[in-house]
Amino acid sequence: MQELVVFIASPGDLTEEREAVRQAVVTVNSLFAAKSAIRLRVTGWEETQPSFGRPQSSINPLVEQCDVFIGLLYRRWGTPTGEYSSGFEEEYEQAVGRGGGDEKPHIGIFFKRVPEDQIEDAGPSLMKVLAFRRKLEEQHIALYRQFSSTSDFLLQITHYLVSVIVGQWNPSGDSSPDGTVAKPDTAIISATISEPQIDDEARRQIAATMRGFYNLAEGGKVSDGEELDRDRLLLFSMAAQPEMISIPIHSLNRIYAKGHQYALSVMEHRLLLWTIAADVRSEKDGTLRSVAPGFRMVAPHASAMELADDLVSQILSVDSTHSVATGALHILRDMKARPAELWTTDEFGIANAVPTGSTVSVIGEAPVDKWVHILETAQTESAALEYISAVITESDVELFDVVQERLDDISVALKLRSLTEYVRGDLSGLAEVAATRYVSEGSFFERLLLSSIPSMTTEQLEAVVTGRALPDQVIHDALDVISQRRAPSSEEFGKVLKSGSNRLIAFSFEVAERTEATRNLLAAVAEIKDEKVLKDFKTRLKALAASEEELSAELSGPSSFVSAWSALSWRRGVAMADEARQILDFDCADFLDIEKLKELGYTEDLIEFLRSMLRAAAVELLARIPVSDADDRDVDRFRSELARNDWMSSDPAAYALVRMGAPQDADALLEKAAKSYGEEKREVLRGAAWVGGLDIARKMVVDKDGEIALIGAQEISSRPSVSLDELQQLLYSSHEEVRMEVWKTLKARMERSELEDLLERYPKRDEGYYYDVVAALDRALYLPR
Repeated sequence: MQELVVFIASPGDLTEEREAVRQAVVTVNSLFAAKSAIRLRVTGWEETQPSFGRPQSSINPLVEQCDVFIGLLYRRWGTPTGEYSSGFEEEYEQAVGRGGGDEKPHIGIFFKRVPEDQIEDAGPSLMKVLAFRRKLEEQHIALYRQFSSTSDFLLQITHYLVSVIVGQWNPSGDSSPDGTVAKPDTAIISATISEPQIDDEARRQIAATMRGFYNLAEGGKVSDGEELDRDRLLLFSMAAQPEMISIPIHSLNRIYAKGHQYALSVMEHRLLLWTIAADVRSEKDGTLRSVAPGFRMVAPHASAMELADDLVSQILSVDSTHSVATGALHILRDMKARPAELWTTDEFGIANAVPTGSTVSVIGEAPVDKWVHILETAQTESAALEYISAVITESDVELFDVVQERLDDISVALKLRSLTEYVRGDLSGLAEVAATRYVSEGSFFERLLLSSIPSMTTEQLEAVVTGRALPDQVIHDALDVISQRRAPSSEEFGKVLKSGSNRLIAFSFEVAERTEATRNLLAAVAEIKDEKVLKDFKTRLKALAASEEELSAELSGPSSFVSAWSALSWRRGVAMADEARQILDFDCADFLDIEKLKELGYTEDLIEFLRSMLRAAAVELLARIPVSDADDRDVDRFRSELARNDWMSSDPAAYALVRMGAPQDADALLEKAAKSYGEEKREVLRGAAWVGGLDIARKMVVDKDGEIALIGAQEISSRPSVSLDELQQLLYSSHEEVRMEVWKTLKARMERSELEDLLERYPKRDEGYYYDVVAALDRALYLPR
């Protein structure tokens, strides 16, 4: 009888979970009692006796002897030991440091989910827990999972311990002494990977490859006319090993280039699919990116239904990494596949754990059980919800109503409910998600909200606008629709102002003026405690708060003239356009009383500052008046102000040229963009591409700055007159963003036969090519949908 020792490491806030490990061990031992000569035994600090000296010194020998190390963390990190910041850290480092191979124990770390409000206000102990979790994420040192409740953890730890036993299990018996861990029997591995997994042609190819290397190893040379295929050897040897590890990307792309020569064994097919899934990621717009092609090789060996089933197996396998499971969900979404294992609704419930080959299902046999497992795994939750949203129909509501009831994570249950309500035409759940949960920019929930906002009730929109944490575009669109139905409230304006986004704040002023809701906006302003939030909007606030009579009176004061004139320009608009032109034409000469300002103690620098402010206000006024009221020389005025390179007036001058400029202004706008950052930079770049046309866009697309190149590519891709040849050449751009932007256009414009020809030609360029383009072509052509 082999005995595997399970050590539990945790601070003192997880007593119930420690007991759950012991329950799981009893369950697993009972499960395998008649099938395996392996049993588990639990140890922990409870098994130590009081002694003199450092307390941790009596616990460490248990770590040294364990075969399985289970780490549990919640909010507490633990007590310093004198050598480490906590007993947990010392035990973990000792386990990790035991070397590789048979010396190193199986290590599983489990984190109990911490409420979001506690994470936002984490104390020193929780900060250390979160830092440790980030370390595991970044360094991939050990498996880790999250759980929501003791019952959820009991399921996960049972699942994990079963996988450990299966990894050690030798069904034919073993001769290892009691109390030792037997190494896997190579004969059993050989039987596992032999027939019927390899068809006749695949067997012939693999045998020929192995024979060639055997001859080289035995005789030191290769037979005449025989070529050694190192890539096929790598593919087969990686597929044959017990642990599934992704094929290196360079090797995979070499294999793909000659994949038409290969007949694949089943295990090679599975390894390819594993590698593809592990590399797939979803972008902000929902499109997939990857540098791992392979569907052309995988598709001939499986129908769309079989491929979908294989992907589900990878999602649920105890051996899968989170990246593989997430990638498999993304691929299923792209396929619009609904494999029966996840979508049939004939039965609900939890099945008993049954050993099946190299994996064991303790998740349950019914779709409900599998969805609960997928959705309560933190790393796959988002991808799973996005997949569900892409293929769910009204007939699935019953299934996911049951899943919701079974979910321990309230946040995930709410998000799932919002999808089932959405498919029935009810947007209340989606509004509740926006109101109570964090929705990240670029997430599929943002896209869902943006498409749903026009159809929401006013009450639902109120919940969205005053939501917890939302992307700017969601708040903007919700406020816009509300303003078309009624004047926004002070609370709604207040939420927008507190966002700190200048774009949203400027929009709130527009809405207030359009809906005659300035009082509500001013009431919201009065509640703002941080003056920095509105520092760029003092003039607009003054225009709303003061009367025309009060502002006109301030024009007579040398020190108050600039702010008063700027505020009046917002109230009177085009009526002051001629004054704005005079200010720019004569550099404020007739408007600022320089001598009086000097008498008041203004220095030359302060006077120049007032000039800059007044010129900026004049440019802003001319830029926002209707084009029909513009003067023929207004554009020249904007050019002169941009050329002045004044830090206050150059920004509004650039934005004015974006709206009213000509091709000759494109280079000046590019120079301005080079000195800008963030959305301001992107806005000026888009303006440069628009006014400059294709000539300037072609200049931009080869720029070493990725942002400049991308906006150039977007302009080029939007022009139907641009040839396919020119677009295809841009697939060799050094910027990934450019390649993928152009690829979207080519995919829409080209026929399948043209794409097949492109896939054949693209990798043959002498100067090299890019794997992401090959992967995109492969996915578009050969991923069954």
